[in-house]
Amino acid sequence: HRRPDRVDAADRVFGIPLEQLLERLGHQRLSTGRAIVCGNDMLVAPITEKVNEQTGLSEKKIWLPDGEWFEYFTGSLLKGNNIINRKFALNEIPLYVKAGSIIPMYPKISNLQSTIDTLLLTIIPGKNSETNIYEDDGTTSDYKSDQFAWTKVTKEVLNDESIKIIIYPREGIFKNMSKERAYEISLPSSFPPSLVFVDSKAVLFSEEMKSNSWVYVASKVTTSILTELLPCNKKIEIVIKWDNKVKGEENLLEGKIGLFGRIQKIIKLTKDEINKHDSISNAPALILRFAELPTRIQYNPENIIELLQEFENEKDNMFKQIINYPHGDAKVLGNIITLFSFNGKDSEKPVN
Repeated sequence: HRRPDRVDAADRVFGIPLEQLLERLGHQRLSTGRAIVCGNDMLVAPITEKVNEQTGLSEKKIWLPDGEWFEYFTGSLLKGNNIINRKFALNEIPLYVKAGSIIPMYPKISNLQSTIDTLLLTIIPGKNSETNIYEDDGTTSDYKSDQFAWTKVTKEVLNDESIKIIIYPREGIFKNMSKERAYEISLPSSFPPSLVFVDSKAVLFSEEMKSNSWVYVASKVTTSILTELLPCNKKIEIVIKWDNKVKGEENLLEGKIGLFGRIQKIIKLTKDEINKHDSISNAPALILRFAELPTRIQYNPENIIELLQEFENEKDNMFKQIINYPHGDAKVLGNIITLFSFNGKDSEKPVN
């Protein structure tokens, strides 16, 4: 007797091999390595290929189903019904989430039996969507006797490009069900908002995460909103708004999660190559300026557009400073440039 669900629970909860899914859908098998599909909205393609010793990257060929997909650990958007070639460091998991999805998560906990009073909702960039979150007591088989609950969550992109999230009253009942909880709303690959409201009440910016506030983590290009404890039997409406100057500039965020995650590796490889020939020289000026970009955004979030645009404008000159370094090993310098590549359009091959 499985927990109830609107679709096959085995597929949704445990995932199925991508090759088996393709057979179910009538597709031919593709030589794309192994991947796991988790429900309708997530696909994971574990890295099993050999890592390039010079770049520290492993190249992987992945087939994505129809639709638009968000590469979670890089922030790149990719078109589905494509075979893509991507390169990953060992700490970068090839996790793909359908654009627009709402992904419920629990916070980090040390005791699985403890009461969890915060629900994390990760809002993936994209169009309108909804999800239903299932809960039971987590320890018994009471769900077989209809002891479980559902919570519906919707996300709507409004005409002014603001986002409205509605958390509906929880339906159902189970033992020790909490009466209230906080919600942490995470928006990866987003600009800092101008206004945030929870049930029409303004939520203010904070330097650190605390109840009834929002923070922006530039190194992760992510906005996080933490509500106070709210009743589970009441409808909750969260609205996030942005300044007009950031609207239509989402392309500047493309791949920045992954790029910022590689900054230290890029700087180290560049300095190591330079110091082989000159032990006291530092990395080129534009590389050092690039390394400061997340920190500059963190301290000046209102200037994020200008700072990201400056990087885009200087990028080609920065690459020239790297490639044209005197006495540098051309192969090593080329490998450093490779670490900058997070364009969601690269190496896409449509499936016929």
